[in-house]
Amino acid sequence: MVGRTQQGFFALDDTCPHAGGSLSEGMLEGGAVVCPIHGYAYDVVTGEGLDDGAEVRVHPCVLEGDVLRIQIAENET
Repeated sequence: MVGRTQQGFFALDDTCPHAGGSLSEGMLEGGAVVCPIHGYAYDVVTGEGLDDGAEVRVHPCVLEGDVLRIQIAENET
C-alpha cells in the first residue's frame, strides 16, 4: 500500500499479519493505518503494530520530481 501523510509518502505491505485484511482498505489516522477487519493500527514509518507489536514490512520511498520511487528488495514478493 502507498499513502501520504503530512510528513510525506510511505509504502508498506498491504496485508495485515493478523487476519489478512487489506490495509489499503483501512483508515489512515494520523501516522498510522488501521486494519478494516479488526482495527489494529500500524505505524506508517516503522511498520510497528501499535496494539500488539506485530509488524508490516515498510518499503523506502523517495519523491523525485513527479515520480515516486519505491524500493523493494529483489528477494521480496
